Amino acid sequence: MEAQSLRQLIDDCREELDDAVAPYLWGDELLIRYLNEAVEEACIRARLLVESRNPDVCRIALQAGQADYALHPSVYVIRRAALEDRPGEPLCRTSSAVLDGCREQWRTEQGRPSYVIRDRQTREVSLSPVPAEVGALLMTVWRVPTAAEVMESDDDEPVIDAIHHRKLVHWACHRAFNKKDSERYSPQDADRQLTLFIDYFGDRPTARALQQLATDPVSGTSPVWF
Repeated sequence: MEAQSLRQLIDDCREELDDAVAPYLWGDELLIRYLNEAVEEACIRARLLVESRNPDVCRIALQAGQADYALHPSVYVIRRAALEDRPGEPLCRTSSAVLDGCREQWRTEQGRPSYVIRDRQTREVSLSPVPAEVGALLMTVWRVPTAAEVMESDDDEPVIDAIHHRKLVHWACHRAFNKKDSERYSPQDADRQLTLFIDYFGDRPTARALQQLATDPVSGTSPVWF
């Protein structure tokens, strides 16, 4: 299936919205925003972007005595993490609550990290024990589009696989029909478009479900690769 450009997706939206003749009820700027939302929603619902190669997203330089590090804003789940000098030995993905119950000094003890903690209240990842020397953390992550991948120009294309492109229109139309100050405000049409989007990409996971995806199963005390 051929990829669709942003202009083609806007035209598809206008056809679906019966808004193909100027002056338009929904401007291009608004539809572009909704289509970029659609890509992000699709990525989160269907886990479409797995990243392990881009060092800007997946590599963090570690400093001795520093436990907490900023995550790239596109990352929403860390699937796997390992130290650069031992990439074949994944760290255990766990939570602060688990470590509070089994390792009282986990926030202050120093040494070679064994645990990676991603609590969703922050945009940070923490390591325990606290690194005693410099190094690097390598990650495989689920992510949404980066700022550079946001569609702006007519010939831009969604960063996800082309097979999914046409389905993005359903989210944009859902948002358009739900705009209350529009002449074509229609909750029924908005719900129909949302149902079509969910049928294809799935429900949006809750914050709790995302936290569970970021923690190794069962006890959270042994690493699991999936």
